[in-house]
Amino acid sequence: PPPPMSDELLLLWPSLLTDRQLPNNSWPMPYDLDFEVDDLDFHKEECDLLLAPSSDAQVVQILDDVWEVLSASTLSTTAYKGYIEALIEIPPDLLKEAASIVIKTYVYPSPPKPADFYQAIQNKLDERKIALQRITLMAERKNYIRRWKEKGSQNATH
Repeated sequence: PPPPMSDELLLLWPSLLTDRQLPNNSWPMPYDLDFEVDDLDFHKEECDLLLAPSSDAQVVQILDDVWEVLSASTLSTTAYKGYIEALIEIPPDLLKEAASIVIKTYVYPSPPKPADFYQAIQNKLDERKIALQRITLMAERKNYIRRWKEKGSQNATH
């Protein structure tokens, strides 16, 4: 089963979560989508922000810090660009966390690979992506229900 959602994600939309569990799923899931939730757009924006990629400058700074602490050998310009391209998709806060974990746990003489950074924060990154998918799905369902109700009320008046 997936890991439990982090507190930061649970706090984004407590009104959407219930104690009800879906079969074979350990995560709390909304099960009644026929309700008024005015903040879905806000929550989607928050999720988008939590998934915003790092800038080139942020990745370069993190790599420089990691290389300095680990006393890792320098990379060629091409390899360095490859690291930047590979790591830029990680949000800045998770990139910093990944760097901290890599610094604490990396024991090999060669420099850490981009996969080491991803592995350090993969669960949290997946949580955020799933949260965004769920919010998007809830917004789509809410809009569908609203349109269905509007169409039903129009048909009833004709």
